[in-house]
Amino acid sequence: MQKRLLFQNNQYQKQSLDQMKATSGLIKNTLYRPRVANRLQQNNLIELEGIFLKNTSRRFKSSVNIAFLSKMMQDYQCNSENFNNVIDITNKLGKEEQTNQQNSNLDRQNRKQLPEVPWFPTQLSDLDKIGKKVLIFGDGIEEIDHPGCKDPEYVARRKYIASLALDYKLSDPGIPYLKYNENEKYVWKYCFSRLRELFKENACAEYNWALNEFEKKIGYSTEDIPQLDDISKFLHKTTGWRIRPVGGLLTQREFLNGLAFRIFHSTQYIRHHQIPTYSPEPDIIHELVGHAPMLANQEFADFSHFIGLASLGCSEEELLKLAAIYWFTVEFGICKQEGKYKAFGAGILGGLGELEYCLTDVPKFYPLDLDEITKNHLFFTINSMQPYYFVAESFTKAKDMVEEYCKNLDKPFRVDYDRIKQEIIVDGDIKMRKEITEQGPLF
Repeated sequence: MQKRLLFQNNQYQKQSLDQMKATSGLIKNTLYRPRVANRLQQNNLIELEGIFLKNTSRRFKSSVNIAFLSKMMQDYQCNSENFNNVIDITNKLGKEEQTNQQNSNLDRQNRKQLPEVPWFPTQLSDLDKIGKKVLIFGDGIEEIDHPGCKDPEYVARRKYIASLALDYKLSDPGIPYLKYNENEKYVWKYCFSRLRELFKENACAEYNWALNEFEKKIGYSTEDIPQLDDISKFLHKTTGWRIRPVGGLLTQREFLNGLAFRIFHSTQYIRHHQIPTYSPEPDIIHELVGHAPMLANQEFADFSHFIGLASLGCSEEELLKLAAIYWFTVEFGICKQEGKYKAFGAGILGGLGELEYCLTDVPKFYPLDLDEITKNHLFFTINSMQPYYFVAESFTKAKDMVEEYCKNLDKPFRVDYDRIKQEIIVDGDIKMRKEITEQGPLF
């Protein structure tokens, strides 16, 4: 369609745009702009046909060539009233454009001064970017404590299982089933059968209820190792959580960030069969016996979610504090029930030796105090039994304390999780660092 620019007199005088182009290029810089022309059209001063120039890089000029406009208006038989209106509107829009440009420059300057925070995931698909670098024996784990580090068959098996996790994406229809060998089944049966005998006396009521549900709904038993996909689907229906397989230890930041999406990163391998009672790193006994059942409890699920949300974009100092809180609650938490100490932490519930040890007279017990933890207990024992535990007055009290702490974190922004869209809502202007900050492993 031929482009036309038409000015109003008593009747519209239609002239081709090509004729006007030949007169001067100023029309491109002034009237030949969609925003300007639309305003003139709204005031019934011009009629537009066709499409204006696209992607023009020219800016509207605040000063108008009055002499040119005067000649142009005369050429197209515009009366003086319309001429003055065109001049007024054109000048007004020019000043507005200049103000907008100044504001735009100010915005760009402010963006440079925005608080800078570590990168964090905002979309569910962002979690597929993390967990690519994991720590295994020979890479920060005490090799002397790991009987499988010199077992070629076990090492090869671990690498194979890790490769399955690396290939998985959260958009996949399910987590592939893994066929476990006889050695692996032996370790599971040995540990799970003995742990179940201790749960009634040593585990909190919430855990015993959840484990009973897992046995009925998922088929937890001593005879075979549960599959991550079955657990993930059950949790998703129950509390909105999902399991994502991972090949080994994640960094503190990556692991905690996943909790913000109600995603629990779980290993799929199992400890070496020579020492079934101990593993220096999290394996499926720790994950599926210690962690997974508690995620079926809504209070505990929310408990973990609060910590995950608080970890998004937090400083390195705050990250250490959140990790310590996680360690002494989610991992090694104890609460009072019916006048007795009961375990709710995964490091206890998934550790055969720890579950027996934690309720003896050997370790020390202190009231749960998050200020004390974040000031004096940022570094703790990870390769042996815990020398002390923090005890909550109740499971609900522990959850409330952690929630309150997370809400009061000093951050330049706030976040929330949209469970429908599965994305993080950020309330506040921030600038993310491009790199993903790495922190030493814990969980």
